[in-house]
Amino acid sequence: MFVRIATDLRVTLEEPHDFKRFHVEIPRSVDAAAASRALGATARLEGSDKAWVSETALRGWPSVRDDKAWQDSFGGMLAYARKKGWIDEATGAIQAHIEWK
Repeated sequence: MFVRIATDLRVTLEEPHDFKRFHVEIPRSVDAAAASRALGATARLEGSDKAWVSETALRGWPSVRDDKAWQDSFGGMLAYARKKGWIDEATGAIQAHIEWK
């Protein structure tokens, strides 16, 4: 699964059932400040290679919020991420790498 920012700054959740990879995808034509504004409460950029994505924002995404199987699988992904140290315990945000496309 990944969070994508389009060139028009629309933010979407792509491949939500792929729990084996996780990143934020940003077009090279979008600068970091614009990307940060577009993400709003969904994620916080940290430098040019890392983002912290809100667990709450992902769980509440319209296409998955009422999908119990997705919510359970996402919980499993979070447990794995926690073991790896990829969860900010203070905020619950999930670390993701940024792919500039």
